[in-house]
Amino acid sequence: MEFLTFIGGIVILFVVLNLRGRVQKLEQMVKSNAAKIMPDSSRGTIPSQPSTQQPSAPGELLDYVRQQLRQGMSREEIKNALMTNGWALSDIDNAFNSIIATIQKSATIPSAEPTGPTTSERFVAWLKEDWLMKLGAMLLLIGFGWLTTYAFLNNWIGPMGRIALGIVAGALFILLGWWRIRKYVHQGGVFLVLGSTTILLTIFAAREIYDFFTPLSALIVMFLSTAFVALASVRYNNRALALASLILASIAPLLTNAPTTDYVGLFSYLFVVTLGAIWIVALTGRRELTTAALVMITLYSLPHLASFTSADKGTLLLFAYAFAAVFFLTNTAGILKLKDKEIIPDLVTAAGNGLFLLSWIMIAAQD
Repeated sequence: MEFLTFIGGIVILFVVLNLRGRVQKLEQMVKSNAAKIMPDSSRGTIPSQPSTQQPSAPGELLDYVRQQLRQGMSREEIKNALMTNGWALSDIDNAFNSIIATIQKSATIPSAEPTGPTTSERFVAWLKEDWLMKLGAMLLLIGFGWLTTYAFLNNWIGPMGRIALGIVAGALFILLGWWRIRKYVHQGGVFLVLGSTTILLTIFAAREIYDFFTPLSALIVMFLSTAFVALASVRYNNRALALASLILASIAPLLTNAPTTDYVGLFSYLFVVTLGAIWIVALTGRRELTTAALVMITLYSLPHLASFTSADKGTLLLFAYAFAAVFFLTNTAGILKLKDKEIIPDLVTAAGNGLFLLSWIMIAAQD
C-alpha cells in the first residue's frame, strides 16, 4: 500500500508539472496576442506642434529657446527670430549660455552604478524561484527514504535489491532532470542534484552496511553521477549546477568508507575533480568555481597541515605543487582575458593560492 502511494505521488507530480507548463504557454500566448492587438500608447498620442509664440517676459526666454532647440531649429534661426521681435543680443546669448552650462553639469554627474545582490539575497531568490518544485523534491527524497527503510525493516527486499533499487531510483531522477531541464532549467537542475544525491547515499549505505563495493568502484560510481550534473551545468551554463556538482564530488570520498591511510589516492581523485572544475570554468567562464575548488583542497589539506595525520608529507607536497600550478595558470589566464574588467575575485583567489602553497612549503618542505 505504501509503495502504491509513493508511485501515485510521483504520477501526480508529473501531471502537475505538465499542467503547469501548459498554463505558462497559455499565459505567454495571451500576452503576445494582447501586445499585437492593443496599440502602443505612444502611437496614440498626437505630436505637439512647434511653438511659434514669442516670449513676452525675460522669464519665458529660456523656456522658449530650449523648446525651439528641441524642435530642431538652429541657433542662428532662433537669434534672428528673437532679434526681429525686439530682444537684445546679450539676453539671447545669456539664455544659450545657461542651457549649455546645464547640459555640461548634467554630463559631469556620475551615474550611480547599480549594486548587485548579495549572496544571501541571491540564495533567497533561488529559494523563491520554483520553491514548490524544490519542496516537492525534498519530500520525494524523504518519502523514498521512509519507504525503503520500512521495506528494509520488514525484509521485503534483500540487500542486493535494496542497493539496486536506490541506484535505479537515482538514475531515474537524473534522466527526469535531463528531460525537464530542456524547458525548465531550475526544475531539471533540482532533479539532477536529487538523483546524484540519491546515488551517493545508496553507495554509501552499500559500503557502510553491506560492504558490497570496493572503495575505488564506489568512488567511480559516485564520480560518474556528479559528472553528469557537471555536464548539464556546462550545456545549460548554470552556476548552481556547477557548484552542486563540485560539492557532491568533494563529498564523495567521505562516503566510500575507504582506508584512512590512502592519502595519495584521495589527492589523486581531488586533482581529477579540480581539473574537471577548471574545464567547466574554461567553457562557461564561471570563475567562482576556481575559488570553490581551492577551498575544497584547502579543507582536505588542513588535517595534514595541522599534523593530525601520519601521511608522507613529502609526497603530498608534490600534489600541493600541482594544485598550485593549476590554480596559478587558471587565474593568470583569467586576468589576462578580462584585462580592465572586474578582476578582484581572481586576485583574491590568487592570494589564497599563494597562502595555500606557502603553508604547505612551511609545513612539509625540508629546511
